[in-house]
Amino acid sequence: MIVHYLKIALRNIFKDRIYSLINLIGLSVAIACCFLLIFWIKFELSYEDCHPKAGRIYKALEVEKRADGLHKSDWIRPGIAGQLKATFPEIEASTFVQHSELPFVYEDREGIMADYMSTTPDYLEMFTYELIACIIHKKEEKVLSLLQIN
Repeated sequence: MIVHYLKIALRNIFKDRIYSLINLIGLSVAIACCFLLIFWIKFELSYEDCHPKAGRIYKALEVEKRADGLHKSDWIRPGIAGQLKATFPEIEASTFVQHSELPFVYEDREGIMADYMSTTPDYLEMFTYELIACIIHKKEEKVLSLLQIN
């Protein structure tokens, strides 16, 4: 029975070649789009999976009401991380990350722009980076460090 169905299908393909070619091209493009979509979704869901505590790490966002509607931002004030930890006992560690660029210049020579990050000591507890060197600024409780991924 299956052989009979295959014979009929092949006869129809060879009988209407242009129509069959258009259908096969459309099917190929649709399957390719499905695979690209699956790979993209898999990549997005695997973001920052390298940390052992990845399932317990959350990102706080700020939502601000403005005249033109709601404005969402991933930057929140540094003091909020500590306040959240003090207010909610379920929060084991909280931190913030501030990226900046700083020019390093020596005696009016041309310098370099260094991309640096400031954060709290809890950052090293939450993420699995190896600490190479650090400068602790006691006044603001920030750690300026060089990190290397394990």
